[in-house]
Amino acid sequence: MIDTAPTNRLTSPPRTGGPAYEVWAWMDLMETCEQLLLAGLRHKVGPDGDLAAAWRARSVVRMAQRDREIAHMLKPSRRPGSGDAV
Repeated sequence: MIDTAPTNRLTSPPRTGGPAYEVWAWMDLMETCEQLLLAGLRHKVGPDGDLAAAWRARSVVRMAQRDREIAHMLKPSRRPGSGDAV
């Protein structure tokens, strides 16, 4: 089962700015994004749906998309004048 409880152990931002605050803000943003994603999946599968299965299916689709993006980036570029005829 997917744990839907917030994982950010920092309950309030550090009193001063700087790196500690930036790390806190980043963690807070990532936690918020995760909660929004889980809420969207919960809406998609309904109250009695399998949230964990929806998360796994989403992960498979996202990883396949990422693999395609990386494969595209690894292809040699074919720019005009590069000597590579298409």
